[in-house]
Amino acid sequence: SRFATDVRPLLGGVGQTGYETISDRVMAELSREWVAGTERGSLERRLLVDVETGELFFECRAQKGALSLGPCPRVLQMGLAEVDPGPSPRLVRVLQYEVAAGLTPAAYEGIFARADRAVSDVRGRYQSALTGHPGLAEPFVVFAPARLLREAGLALEDATGASLPLRDADGEGRSAALERAMMGSLEWVVGALHDQGGQLAIDPHGFGARADGTPRYGRL
Repeated sequence: SRFATDVRPLLGGVGQTGYETISDRVMAELSREWVAGTERGSLERRLLVDVETGELFFECRAQKGALSLGPCPRVLQMGLAEVDPGPSPRLVRVLQYEVAAGLTPAAYEGIFARADRAVSDVRGRYQSALTGHPGLAEPFVVFAPARLLREAGLALEDATGASLPLRDADGEGRSAALERAMMGSLEWVVGALHDQGGQLAIDPHGFGARADGTPRYGRL
């Protein structure tokens, strides 16, 4: 799997070759989960988004490894980080940073402003990831739908009428949790892209909504 191979340089620490050094970035963590690596359940994976560019990143660690501090969601003001080459989301090592708990209004608006709004763009991103890194790509996206459809299963629709259904892995999965938890006006959803019976679908990890003019983030 991708995490049995690509994560090894990430967990090796500073000093790896081929990485990109970045500085003065603001990133928000939107989700975290345990995924299978070289051992079952051995890697904690955190999804970060650069609020100024919209690029997504993974921060990973083994069970006994170290990661940047703070709860999820949070905002990181990064002084210095290293990014490994590879499929999106690229792997990042956070070296110098300041953290603020929760998703600040400025971070929320930055994510919303840079979210994809056309299903055709999401499909293109998905196909490009699979073509560029076959067998390794696990595409994620932040998508801002024009509306939420509930007619034949939950789906996100863009302004042209094209739809991106929510993954129907099981009735009590993240998609069902999104429908139960969402309040107010849905503005964006972050999640993993999957092929579902020949149709592209999103497995939601979190959502941004506005209630009474106040933005809030819901982690799934």
